[in-house]
Amino acid sequence: MRVVSSLYNLQPLGIEPLTGEADALSFRILCDLTAAGRKAFLECLGLPPDTQLSRNWNSGGDGEATKHVASVMLTNDLVIPLGLIGLLQQGYHTVLLTEKGTSKTRTLFGLGEHEHFRRATYQEVTDPATGYFNYETTRPPQINLSEDQAEDKWQDWPTCYGEIQRVFYTPAEERRLLAAAGFGSGALPRTEGFRNVHAMTGRAS
Repeated sequence: MRVVSSLYNLQPLGIEPLTGEADALSFRILCDLTAAGRKAFLECLGLPPDTQLSRNWNSGGDGEATKHVASVMLTNDLVIPLGLIGLLQQGYHTVLLTEKGTSKTRTLFGLGEHEHFRRATYQEVTDPATGYFNYETTRPPQINLSEDQAEDKWQDWPTCYGEIQRVFYTPAEERRLLAAAGFGSGALPRTEGFRNVHAMTGRAS
């Protein structure tokens, strides 16, 4: 499971924070991008793949995966959207967005190949006095970080990680979950990457 809550957590996703001294406003952080980081940045902002970015400042590693190819100025406000896209692009099939504490600190948890999540289940309960109904939780959200999917390997989502606000899936994982629930592929719109394809024009939004 990979955790993202700050700019420095984006380094494994190809976004390398360098310095705050480059910004005259003392607000943004200069970051170098690898090819993967550049791809996540462009996808996150809806920019075309051939967009020209500023040159990188450092060379990065020797291999293609760690070589720096561009640079951008980022703020902490972009950590969650960039982290989400970067995690999904790098094969984390499920990403959980949580909030914690009175400050509403947001954190992403990316689940890898043999890690799984299942949502809470609920049942409808009717108040006999008023006739109004509500829903009560019959099972909290659960996580399994082992390859073994036996029931005893599942555990309740730790509250110390924060309250789950949203759950994101890769298109492939979403199709798998729908198929497991008995729904066909027609239940989802056609996609290109992380963009829906317009039904009438065939154009990706």
